[in-house]
Amino acid sequence: MGGHGFTSSLAIAPAAFLASALEAFATLRELLPHFACTDLLNDNRPSFVAIRAAHSEVLQALSTVTHGYAALDSAAPYIDAFGDSHPPFHPIGLPSFATQPPDPSDDDDPLLRGAAPRANAHPSARSRPLRSILPLAAYLDLPATRYKCAQRTFTAVLHHAAWLRLLLSGSQRDCALLVSTSQRGAHDFHNVPLADPRSHIPSALFRLGLLYHLGLPIPGLDPSDSLRHTAVLSAWHQATLAAHTTACTIREPADHSSYSPGKRPDLYLPHLNLALDVKTASLFTASAPQASACLAAHTPVVATAEPFYVKAFGDPRAGSTGECSRAIALGTTVNLLLTEVTGARHAHAERFLRLCAAAHAARLPHLNDKPAAFSFYAVNSALLSAACLRGLGSELRARILSSTSGFSLRRRALNRATTGFHLGPRRANAP
Repeated sequence: MGGHGFTSSLAIAPAAFLASALEAFATLRELLPHFACTDLLNDNRPSFVAIRAAHSEVLQALSTVTHGYAALDSAAPYIDAFGDSHPPFHPIGLPSFATQPPDPSDDDDPLLRGAAPRANAHPSARSRPLRSILPLAAYLDLPATRYKCAQRTFTAVLHHAAWLRLLLSGSQRDCALLVSTSQRGAHDFHNVPLADPRSHIPSALFRLGLLYHLGLPIPGLDPSDSLRHTAVLSAWHQATLAAHTTACTIREPADHSSYSPGKRPDLYLPHLNLALDVKTASLFTASAPQASACLAAHTPVVATAEPFYVKAFGDPRAGSTGECSRAIALGTTVNLLLTEVTGARHAHAERFLRLCAAAHAARLPHLNDKPAAFSFYAVNSALLSAACLRGLGSELRARILSSTSGFSLRRRALNRATTGFHLGPRRANAP
C-alpha cells in the first residue's frame, strides 16, 4: 500500500504454504519411513494437490515477472539534458530459476564465508539458504535443514509480481508514486529511533502525509511545486554536523556571495570547499508537462530532478548557464541534495549520505567502521524520511487553512481532511 510496508497475508499465502508444506514433508520423510515412498508429484490427495498448485503459481509468477522486467530493460532509456542515460526502473533481487539446489559445501556464499558455527548451533545455521526457485522434484531430495530462507524466496517472487501488476495497470500518477516509493529512503520513517525527538510526527500531519502518499484525495487541495523544505534542511544539517563536526559545517553562510547572485547555499563545508543546496520536490504538479508525467511514471527521480539541475547548472543543449556557474568557475564544488516528498533520494543525495556515514565512522576509531557507518546511515535515512513527511504534512495543513476564509471555515476544512484527530482547544489538564 503505497510503499508503507503493509503486506497482504492473502497475497503471500501460496508462498507461506509452499515453504511450510515442503519443509514439513521433508521432516516426515526423515522421521516416518513409509513417507519415503510417497510420490508428491503424482499423488492425488488434497494436500499434495495443493502443494503442486502453490508451486505452479509461484513458477507462473516468476515467469511473468521475468518477461516483464526483460521488456522494461529493453525499452529505450531517457537521455536527460546532461547526456546521462536513465532506463526504466524495476526492483532488483528477483529470485532466479535453477534446476539443481546449490552445493552446501560451496564457500562462495557470502553469508557463510569465514563463519565459524557455534558448538551448539542448529544444523540449519551452516546450511546454504535457498535463493532460487527449483522444480518441485528437486525439493524432494533436500533435507529439512536446507529450507532456510525458502519462504522469503517464494514471497519475493509474489511481491515482484504484485509490483509489476500495479505498474502495468495503474495510471501515470499511480505509477509515479509506485516508482518513487520503491527508491532508497522512501518511507524509511518506519525505522526511526523513537527516543529521538526529531522523529516525532504529530498525528494530524502524519494523516495528511499518508493521504498524499497513498494517492487519496485531500479536500480542497491541489499540491504544486513549492514545498517547504525547512524540516528536510534541518535533517541534512544534523547529519552533516554528526559527520563533519560543527566547525566544518556552516548553514546558510551569509558571506558566500560567489555561490550565485542573491542566493546562498543551504550548507557549506569549508574544508571540502563544497556547497550543498537542499531541494524537496513534489511528485504531482499541475504545471508539469505530459512528457514529464510520463517520464516520472517509469524513471525514478529524473522528472523531478531535471528542472532543478538545469536551473542550477544550466542547460547544455540550449547553451545556457545556471545559478551555480559563478561558484563552479571559482572552484567551489556544488551538489544538490534532492529529496522527493516520499523520502526518495536522488543518486547524488544518496552518495553524499553514504560519504557522511563513512566520515562519521572514521571519526570514531574505537568502533568498528562498518557497523558504525551502517548505523549512522540507517538512523539518518529514517530521520530524513520523517522530516519529509513532517514537512509535507505542515505544508498541506497550511494550504488547507489558507484556501478558506474565516476561522470556523478553516477549522472545518482541516477537520474534514484529518478526520479522527481532535483539533479543538486543548484542555487545561492535557499534556
